[in-house]
Amino acid sequence: MGAKGYAVGFEGLIEFINGQIPTNEVIRKALREEEKMFPAIVNVATVVATCAVAQARSWRL
Repeated sequence: MGAKGYAVGFEGLIEFINGQIPTNEVIRKALREEEKMFPAIVNVATVVATCAVAQARSWRL
């Protein structure tokens, strides 16, 4: 279990998750760019926040 609360650890958790998502290197206009191999429609921060709220609600039941 983590030692940080939801608000304090949220940004670090999002950075960690984004670091785990595979990327492809794409060359555009002679510059290399990294693209996530993850659907752009899914926002990682939204998914994590929703899970955290659901977890917190289940503890109160």
